[in-house]
Amino acid sequence: NSAYRSPTHPLSIKNPTSSHIKGLAVDISVKDSVTRGAVLEALRAVGFNRIGIANSFIHVDMDFDKSQNVTWTY
Repeated sequence: NSAYRSPTHPLSIKNPTSSHIKGLAVDISVKDSVTRGAVLEALRAVGFNRIGIANSFIHVDMDFDKSQNVTWTY
């Protein structure tokens, strides 16, 4: 869905501390709960620990300037 965003991207302007601006985040499109579960399992298995879950995407980042071992919903 989304990876790096320039600081002038509309979503970056709304959230100037976004990890996307640093190139440390991606949003992965998911179409259903089975896919969402498989993606979450794979992300955890390879060590990601900052994960945001929405209906249509999963945000994951490796921004060590932010809280670690967190999962949130949109």
